[in-house]
Amino acid sequence: MAINELNIPVFFAFDNNYVIPAAVAFHSLLANVNVSYKYHFIVLHEDISEENRDLLAQVVSLFSNASVEFRDMGESFKNEWENIKGKGHYTKECLYKLVPMLEFPQYDKIIWSDVDVVFKDDISDVFFMLSEENYIAGVRVCGKLDKYYENMNMPAEIKSILKNGIGAGILVYNLKKMREDNIYDDIMIALQGMSSIVVQPEQDILNIVLKDKIDYIPLRYCFCTYMYNLFKDRHKMKLKVKGNLFNYLFKGYRKNLGFDTIYSEKELLEAFESPAIIHYATSTKPWNTLFTKRKSDWLYCLLKTPFWKRYIFRY
Repeated sequence: MAINELNIPVFFAFDNNYVIPAAVAFHSLLANVNVSYKYHFIVLHEDISEENRDLLAQVVSLFSNASVEFRDMGESFKNEWENIKGKGHYTKECLYKLVPMLEFPQYDKIIWSDVDVVFKDDISDVFFMLSEENYIAGVRVCGKLDKYYENMNMPAEIKSILKNGIGAGILVYNLKKMREDNIYDDIMIALQGMSSIVVQPEQDILNIVLKDKIDYIPLRYCFCTYMYNLFKDRHKMKLKVKGNLFNYLFKGYRKNLGFDTIYSEKELLEAFESPAIIHYATSTKPWNTLFTKRKSDWLYCLLKTPFWKRYIFRY
């Protein structure tokens, strides 16, 4: 059935180790949304315990315009994940982003979000930023990442696609058109054929397969904390977010915002200083690093969830 536009389905995929950040993502999203809409969360997982599912449901129940369901995906993508060479800090659950058009025929359009995020503003607008003729919408990667892609060990054609691609932190899917065009088959062929070269597994596959049918949404809807380091120097490309006090306090990015090849200085400044979503996109997370940028935003939201004691007394 076609989705009622008063209801916005939001998908997540994570394992039992990411339950605490998921609670932060859930609460911060719902605390900032447009209350004219209802939000239904769908969590795809393999191993989230019943206790943790109950606690996450408790977080969602604080908001009268929200609901949540959990879908056990079993051992889906087990073999495909084993064949992925560049796993990095990712988990198998990231590959679930490749299947919503097949698994959820009741939805024509969805939002998909990572859980290593904090929502600072309403995101309902992004649901309507995807055109009917395109497959997916997301935040375009900034021009300063060109050197990062140039250093990848993959064909030049693939590098070029990824330079113009989108991040997978927040996505809007046109599932109806994906089903009409049998995109699932193309995605699975690409996953099997490129498992040895992809670096950001699901993000790279989606960009490669959907390259001609992508809409861009504003940068502030997925501001990655690595951008503090990325724009720390006008000429160098530093992506790793170091967890030390100097990097935590550093605010010298403003002088280097006018030199990106994709985003204007105005767009970058808005993303840095008024992000709708903060994405802790590298392996440096606010829950595993003493000093990391925008950690206070995350801690503030954590204290509003039932998981704060578990986090504080985790050692």
